[in-house]
Amino acid sequence: MRLITETPIQERAVGAFRRGFTLIEMLVVLAIMAMMIAIVTPAFIGVIRSTQMTSTGDAIVNAVNMAQQEAIASNLPVELRFYTWEENGGSRNADVEQNYHAYQVVRLGKVGQRTLSTGSNTDYAQVEAVADPVVMDSGIVVMKNKQYSPLLQSQFKEGQNLFTRADADYSAIRFYPDGSVKTPKTAANGGSVEAGVVPPNLPESYFTVADAREAGGSGDLKNFYCIQIDPYTAKSRVYRPDQ
Repeated sequence: MRLITETPIQERAVGAFRRGFTLIEMLVVLAIMAMMIAIVTPAFIGVIRSTQMTSTGDAIVNAVNMAQQEAIASNLPVELRFYTWEENGGSRNADVEQNYHAYQVVRLGKVGQRTLSTGSNTDYAQVEAVADPVVMDSGIVVMKNKQYSPLLQSQFKEGQNLFTRADADYSAIRFYPDGSVKTPKTAANGGSVEAGVVPPNLPESYFTVADAREAGGSGDLKNFYCIQIDPYTAKSRVYRPDQ
């Protein structure tokens, strides 16, 4: 019995029917992939920003608790400060100027002495850092807008004693040993005064962490992390939009 095998010519004939993708097919596949990436990427970026916002908000709540506990433990006022500053050799960056991008917990001195960082018209000694400054993730800010952060409306010059960025300004929430919370007032010389300072009203005792892109717009915030602080107990509550 004879065995029939394929000759090299037959093999070439069979191989002629085996081919890869054409250029047009590859372009169609790439176009479909590009469309899928374009659809998925905004949602993915939104998830990342939301995660960053939650992480930043939780860290600020921890700083609020730290300030409250430090005020009780040291029997001295303690401030949670939020900073803006200049960039690029003295030119203001609109995003940096319009909102707060860093925060720090500091302890004030005894009544009757004066602070170097807030001018001569104040009642406290030189401030001391309780913790290092924290610069927030890029794109996440604490809003300066009164509608979203009525607790952070008084602003002071930092003086580069604690936060060393050029021409830094800050807004402060002040925690006292008795558990109360106040916001210092601006003095004529740019410092802060204690006289006449009263706790804020509860409905206006909050500030908001937000996406910098939304914070710079004119519409309502779609995603945010709002922190309310009870002015008489310093307890914090968090509000988030319905997901």
